[in-house]
Amino acid sequence: MAEIHAGLRFASCVTVRGMNESPIMFPYLPGGLDDFVNKVVPELQRRGLFRHDYEGKTLRENRDLPRPRNWFFSGAERFCF
Repeated sequence: MAEIHAGLRFASCVTVRGMNESPIMFPYLPGGLDDFVNKVVPELQRRGLFRHDYEGKTLRENRDLPRPRNWFFSGAERFCF
């Protein structure tokens, strides 16, 4: 019960102060991470502060990263044998 209360207190802090991808430290692993994912994340989702699904299919799409240049094939250089 104390873990749930601490998680909800954290969720309240998020609503007041905002959260800019700050690192979160857990008192123990892996249980602390499990508690956060199973108890705090659903509350953040309920409050509209954490997404339910990712929009893109890849990490690159979700982070709006450009596709890197292909060093082995530039498109203009085609070799036919």
